[in-house]
Amino acid sequence: MTDEEYSIRKKIYEKLDQLSPEEIKSKELQKELELVFNETLRRICEHNEKYRHIAPLSEDEVSPSESP
Repeated sequence: MTDEEYSIRKKIYEKLDQLSPEEIKSKELQKELELVFNETLRRICEHNEKYRHIAPLSEDEVSPSESP
């Protein structure tokens, strides 16, 4: 893990520690966390050929038939 990855991970955990159980259960927060996770994973996969096959689709790559 690089220093940058560690720093990002540390900030995420610090933010999560500040949330109440009710806030964590919030659907809005869960959706926001999912977006952050997918964007982070996409960026990692862009720069690392080993993980490129697991990269989530970006918004413009999702076809209308795949949208919920």
